[in-house]
Amino acid sequence: MNKQYLKYNWTTSQPLGHFLLFFIIWPFGAWLYSLKYIRDSKAYVIFFLFSLLTCWHMAPVFLSDMYDDFLGILQRFQDMTISTDELVKQIQAYFTFDREAPKEIYEITMIWFIKQFTNNYHFYFLICAIPVAYFQLKSLKLITDDNKFKAGFWSSLIVVIMFIFPRDIVTVQNPRFTTGFWLCIVCTLYYFCNKNRLLTLLPILFAPLIHSALWLYVVIIIVYLILPKNHTLLRWCVICTFPLMFITTDFFHQIDLSQFLPPSLYRWSTYHNTDEAYANLAGASRSGFWWVGSSFVIAQKVMYAVMATIIMKEFKKSNKKIDDVSRRLYPFFLLFFAISNLIHSVPALGERFFCFTRIFTIFMWFKAVYPKYPKILVCLLGVCSWSIFVRYGYILGGALSVNTHPDLFYTPLPYLIGKGIFW
Repeated sequence: MNKQYLKYNWTTSQPLGHFLLFFIIWPFGAWLYSLKYIRDSKAYVIFFLFSLLTCWHMAPVFLSDMYDDFLGILQRFQDMTISTDELVKQIQAYFTFDREAPKEIYEITMIWFIKQFTNNYHFYFLICAIPVAYFQLKSLKLITDDNKFKAGFWSSLIVVIMFIFPRDIVTVQNPRFTTGFWLCIVCTLYYFCNKNRLLTLLPILFAPLIHSALWLYVVIIIVYLILPKNHTLLRWCVICTFPLMFITTDFFHQIDLSQFLPPSLYRWSTYHNTDEAYANLAGASRSGFWWVGSSFVIAQKVMYAVMATIIMKEFKKSNKKIDDVSRRLYPFFLLFFAISNLIHSVPALGERFFCFTRIFTIFMWFKAVYPKYPKILVCLLGVCSWSIFVRYGYILGGALSVNTHPDLFYTPLPYLIGKGIFW
């Protein structure tokens, strides 16, 4: 039998207390150890706790001179003082579409809540991490609980990495979009896994309160529910929009949205719809060895297009082995992939929605194709390796080099907790 298909035991009989003791002594070591038992609920406890600890530990790393979202959000938390009366007025303005209304109300509500008992920003990122970690791990459980997950240690681990990486726990550095993102992901996947129960989608209506860009996700969900599920038409929509993944165009720059959006959202759209935004998207500000990162980005897009093509071929065969979850998710996957391609050139929005596409693609791959074609997963990991290195490396100014001191990876839990309170 192919070694990639050999089953691996991802569970353990060890008590939870052993995991927790290990976590107290060396949190990162306990996290690494738990990867061996990723199907076990005890491992998920450690994953959740380490996610919270990572966000608790976030702090400016002054050795880095790189800008990062974290620094801006930290400054906003420290500068913002909002009373209960002001919060109520902001919420009323939001729901009445007042001209001066905020784009969303999640951030100001969270800052107001935290500052009721502390000005310590560590608590802000800790509390913001709770829903993200919960939604993220609950989504991942749909993969690890599947019996197919037993097939192959490395191939299964690659599936997990590629499912989490597009919007990992470190992105809580800017918690608005990440929170709304994983809320949409978990509700969508559970909708299709629970035989299309509409109530499962209801929380998605609250996602725009968290981040205004997610109004588009709500629209996509409504369009999907209304449109007929014509696989052939949707498949051709994906195929015809593939080139848009690789072409930078300012088509949407020519569209006046003032008649379609409330003032608060229109201000946001014009901010990302400027000549400068499109110039940056096209690479006007690139310098040095920009072509290295760009080459990997193009290769990523090629790989996701290849994976989508293989998924479509699997369904075209009418393979009886494809499970019911895959069959229910398939038309939504096609619709979302096509729309994501269509808006790919829109600054900020296109990149954010491509993260959705990446997660839906790997989930569909796992449900409909895995464990076939294991080399495709290796290639996917390879083309994402540069992004992983840049994001987690302390050399090129990645996220960790800005907001995470390396002591997270080698010091015990009491020290890490005390560091956020006393020093």
